[in-house]
Amino acid sequence: MKIKHSLGRQNSEVIQQAFDIRKQVFTDEQGFAAEIDIDEYDDIALHVVIYDDEKPIGVLRAILMDNNMLKVGRVAILKGYRGRGIGRNIVEFIEDYGRKNNITTISLSSQCHAQPFYESLGYQAHGEIYLEEGAEHIFMTLDLV
Repeated sequence: MKIKHSLGRQNSEVIQQAFDIRKQVFTDEQGFAAEIDIDEYDDIALHVVIYDDEKPIGVLRAILMDNNMLKVGRVAILKGYRGRGIGRNIVEFIEDYGRKNNITTISLSSQCHAQPFYESLGYQAHGEIYLEEGAEHIFMTLDLV
């Protein structure tokens, strides 16, 4: 497995691969509206793509917040590649990135079905379940210090 990343839309190949994976998972598979997936945060976010040889198979987006926090979102692994530790690899990559860049906390809005996955990586749920685009989510954080 290899990982490439792009800040904002600087690397057109990486960003297009990220958008393609997000479309396949969030729009085609899960039924989210395509127009809500790509937003203004894509211009400032760190886009991370993980590959199986040369094939892009997973994505994660991270936004640097004002309080030394990375807000992770748009985590998606292609259906045929789930259950192989690829999600763990891409999340651990962003955690390492955060530690190297003096980030103290990672936050994310997890779909409830993915909550056990994030808990296995040390993330803690906070608050009540809420709806985001009709899907149940829970706010989660991981302290990096």
